[in-house]
Amino acid sequence: MNKQKLLYADSSFEKLRDFENALAAVDEIETLVINDTVSRTNALKSDQIDAMNRCDLKTAHLLKKAGMEQQVFTLYASNAAFAGGMDAAVLFKEYANKAGVKMEVVQEPADGYWSNVWMKKPWSMSYLSGRPTEDMIFSLQSARGAAWNDTFWDNDRFNKLLIGARSELDKSKRRQMYAEMQKLIRDDGGIIRPFFADNVDAGGKKLKFEKLSGQSSLDGFRCSERWWFES
Repeated sequence: MNKQKLLYADSSFEKLRDFENALAAVDEIETLVINDTVSRTNALKSDQIDAMNRCDLKTAHLLKKAGMEQQVFTLYASNAAFAGGMDAAVLFKEYANKAGVKMEVVQEPADGYWSNVWMKKPWSMSYLSGRPTEDMIFSLQSARGAAWNDTFWDNDRFNKLLIGARSELDKSKRRQMYAEMQKLIRDDGGIIRPFFADNVDAGGKKLKFEKLSGQSSLDGFRCSERWWFES
């Protein structure tokens, strides 16, 4: 078996694989990548996006300052969002509680989730498979008017950089433009990305493949093109 590792968060997330032990593990998790934008498999992943300590978020202080310390945030979740979605929602709730955020989870039916819940209710779960370029990811999920812009985010500076980076030939300048876009998403965007999922691809004595894509399952959905059977 060949296992392609895509998990990107603090290494403490390794403890969350076994749900029976996961709730206990929440107490041990002190750092979490909040609002990260692209995985480490992407060439222009910024190294300026730091993990944030639970205390660094100053969540309780900010909620109190806004007069919202008693606000209960409702996360609408379903296993339709991704396999293990409900377990992940409960884990996130426990983590949020430790940070001083009052939160509840509402389980939604899998049937009709993408039509009736996602981008319809104020806070819901979703996922996005990897893409080979940052431009593809941002154009799908963060650009003004994008069909999968979950939070309807619209940032003028981000949109200007996104268009400009497409024609920038200087690699150094282009990298810096994408680094700024990633910071804008982290600091101003509405999506919380607590982790990147693992992909597991497997072959055997007869089913063969070479180097795997790190973008999504089934070798970036190209296994029918790149895998083969040996007699």
